Amino acid sequence: MAAINFIELYYEAAEQFAGKLGLDVTHAASESDQLKRAYGQGAAIDYSSPLRKYAYLKSLAPRHAIVWRKYAQMKSRTWTKSGAVELMNSIGAGPAPEVFGYVEGCAGSFSRLSVVCLESEPGWAEVGKIVTELYRAKTGRDVHLSYVESVAGLQRGAFTLGSLVISDLLRSDKCDAVMSAVQGALSPAKGLFLDTTKCRTPDGNEAFTSDYARPFIGHKWDFVNFRRDGMIEPMQEEVSAEEKAMSRRLEYSLDAGLLWNGYDMNF
Repeated sequence: MAAINFIELYYEAAEQFAGKLGLDVTHAASESDQLKRAYGQGAAIDYSSPLRKYAYLKSLAPRHAIVWRKYAQMKSRTWTKSGAVELMNSIGAGPAPEVFGYVEGCAGSFSRLSVVCLESEPGWAEVGKIVTELYRAKTGRDVHLSYVESVAGLQRGAFTLGSLVISDLLRSDKCDAVMSAVQGALSPAKGLFLDTTKCRTPDGNEAFTSDYARPFIGHKWDFVNFRRDGMIEPMQEEVSAEEKAMSRRLEYSLDAGLLWNGYDMNF
């Protein structure tokens, strides 16, 4: 099958989601702007609104999936046992753009992929189901997502992804507690987290995500920095190419800063 277009995938998912709820999306563009601004503020981001989920699906999820795919390709990620059943976790998954991006970027194949998504917002589970069904229909790949609200539901020892998790937890003032709980539920396990280099915290200060990833990555500077390691331009080119390959009109700009780090985690 041809490579999947993540913008179209998440647009379709958003429209199916809105259709099921009879959601009025007249003000979705304004909601998207508010959501993007929230990432720069030092407060927990509330995803409970259906309109906010719709806006995220169209304006942020596609870019995150593209970035994860390109990262996996640039770092030559492969499945551990080609053709085998694979297990994975995703922390703070939302509609799982990191999962589908990573899957598309990894070399090799699997017979089935079972992913447990730890997510505090229960409404994302229905959205994740929509995205998964569309993805399977478009690619033929046997990917299954299940959502849990407790670390007790995670798959111990399974490779674990986290997309903008540390920064999100820092805004919620829950980083140390949640990361410790995740480690206790997973250990021993490896994983990959991609996150912004820094974020604003509830006290109004800025925190570097590397300081909070450090207990899981070994040496202080043992991580990928998108700017230092020449990854920003290829990521931007990948997003631009995805936009040009669309068969429909682009509704939301995917332009945004990519001052991110990549952390290979050891739990």
